[in-house]
Amino acid sequence: MNIASQHRDKVEQPSYSHIFDPVQRANPFPLYHHLQENHPIHWDKKMESWIVLRYRDVLAVLNDERFSTRCLKGQTASNPACQEQFQQLLPLFHEMVTLACPQIRHQMRSNLGHVMVLFDKSVTAHIQSFADHLLQTGIQKGEMDFIQDFAYPLVARIVAELAGLPEELSKQINIWGNSLEILMDGLPLPDSLFADAVNQSSACVNYLQQRFATGESHANDRYAQAIAACKKNAEPDETNQILIHYLLIFSAIPIVAMLIGNSLHSLIAHPDQFELLCTQPHLLTNAFRELLRYNSSTHTVLRLTTTDLELAGQHIETQQAVLLGLGAAHRDPEQFSRPDVLDITRDLTHQSERPISFGSGAHSCIGSPLTRFAVECSLKSLMRYSRLPSIEMTEWEAERVSHGMKVFRVLFSKQEERQCKKIVR
Repeated sequence: MNIASQHRDKVEQPSYSHIFDPVQRANPFPLYHHLQENHPIHWDKKMESWIVLRYRDVLAVLNDERFSTRCLKGQTASNPACQEQFQQLLPLFHEMVTLACPQIRHQMRSNLGHVMVLFDKSVTAHIQSFADHLLQTGIQKGEMDFIQDFAYPLVARIVAELAGLPEELSKQINIWGNSLEILMDGLPLPDSLFADAVNQSSACVNYLQQRFATGESHANDRYAQAIAACKKNAEPDETNQILIHYLLIFSAIPIVAMLIGNSLHSLIAHPDQFELLCTQPHLLTNAFRELLRYNSSTHTVLRLTTTDLELAGQHIETQQAVLLGLGAAHRDPEQFSRPDVLDITRDLTHQSERPISFGSGAHSCIGSPLTRFAVECSLKSLMRYSRLPSIEMTEWEAERVSHGMKVFRVLFSKQEERQCKKIVR
């Protein structure tokens, strides 16, 4: 990558790339604090990117259209057939990460928010019962992998309800979601993993296209119905828009599942906050916001400059990569008091103090209503049990941009299950 000036190379500092080391993955925050204090905006030679770590600077970039989301390049497969298949997927991926029209993105968020409200009236009890069943199964066994046995099945069931898909497709939905997400990460993958992700992503696209073509989707498809009701705001190819929407939702499954795992991990480290939540369940939504700030599954997002520009006194050239450290920004002491403390009573309602895991401006994440629904559903199940499990073993994802665990084994005490003092309805 073209580097504008040599002064960037003169100062040696720990690379942001270290957050992908297995040891750093579990607790990247000391590195975040060091870089944030000493090099809040800097060029990272190993990452071949600018690194932005302060909350105010990250927020400024998220709201600046000169920083483009069109960053996905992908990789070249050794197998020509696989490469051809991937090239056919790339236009869809570019649509997923850009959605250039702010009005369409806003409409997508509104549609999903509307559907989740309908969830509250019609299917919330069913989904909550499923979440309770998953947790109770682990309690009866005395142990569970909270990621694989709780978080992923729960999120897949919510997505299946959203799209009117059969429940038996839930496992396949998780496979599709993981495949889409790792391809959109843009990180180099071993040939076999890349080929499998391409095959699974293609299968997902083909399944959805066939479903739309036969008209099968609209009978029970809450989200497609919401989009159709807003047809005047859609681009001419409505079916393609619905496909893009669903690919985005599917690709968010791993991110939401990891956030559910991170949330339990944070509460185990702060049992006083869990006890407070059990005795004051009205704090549920605020607890979700604070858990999102404290340790989200989105610590890093990528942007690409479309012109030469200045950011906080640093000159950045056109077509240079800019990595935004959301995980660091959420622990910025200039923005949050006691940033390393989990406090579910923290006031995060003000626009200038909210977590930015869902982005900001025209490219805010459309999946925020789904994420909140899934995490709060998980917390309600834990509150009904009213006791936290202990951690047996964790294995953090080291080869993905998303921040979370791929294994999170927890142990439940043999004592009788107790109800929360105030049952959440």
